[in-house]
Amino acid sequence: MTQQNPKTDSADHPSQLPPDDYSILPHRDHVTQEAIPFILADYGDDGAFSEQQVSTLAERHNLSETQLRELSRLVGYSLDIDTEANLIKITRSKVQRRLNSSRLPKVRGDNSLDATEANALFKSLGLVVSVVEDLGDSERNDASETVANEPPNTTTISLDKARRVLQPDDRRKERDSRRLLVVESCCYVALDAGWPITYTTDSSVEKNQRGGRLIALIKDVIGMVSHKGHVASVHTLKADIEMVRSRLEMRGELP
Repeated sequence: MTQQNPKTDSADHPSQLPPDDYSILPHRDHVTQEAIPFILADYGDDGAFSEQQVSTLAERHNLSETQLRELSRLVGYSLDIDTEANLIKITRSKVQRRLNSSRLPKVRGDNSLDATEANALFKSLGLVVSVVEDLGDSERNDASETVANEPPNTTTISLDKARRVLQPDDRRKERDSRRLLVVESCCYVALDAGWPITYTTDSSVEKNQRGGRLIALIKDVIGMVSHKGHVASVHTLKADIEMVRSRLEMRGELP
């Protein structure tokens, strides 16, 4: 987990945070509404594709099995359960306001967050909060109380409330970084195969059928490594390709 210095690292207006305010950047999957339900696992160097999937992709996209095994490894690294790809921004003052609010906004909580991690996040934010699994059936989820074995100023909250409080500052600004890593992996292999890092905009075909061979490859890959064969939006993939292309240009990796 990364902590930002408000004087130097704040994304937009570094001088606007008060001296005692700051942001942390914990890793969290499936935060954005559009996050792809990738199959996360301990892939290591084995790659994310089965041999059958390698053969299928080779046949569909005229790529060598060597290139596709390399793509399998790159995608596996992107989706490895230990890869902290999605760093979300949580600011202390915003968490404090949510803690003090009697009515939290109706946002999707993060069910993967457990009490131990929630307590660690509050500690990183310098907030004296104790998270427990359940405050009891007679307590409301947003109730809080002081317990005897904690400092007198400790606020105790349920895990349910902690999940609603420890939200990103602005979900709209968060990205599905694992998806972007998968797209970047496909672009690297496409470059190796001599493909241009681009897409088509043929308006004569249905919207989600546009895109060209790079997008077709990315869609097939995402379908293979996501739950229920997720179909990625062409519009989203075009934006991702533009971002990857900009990165490659900055690194001098485009031909």
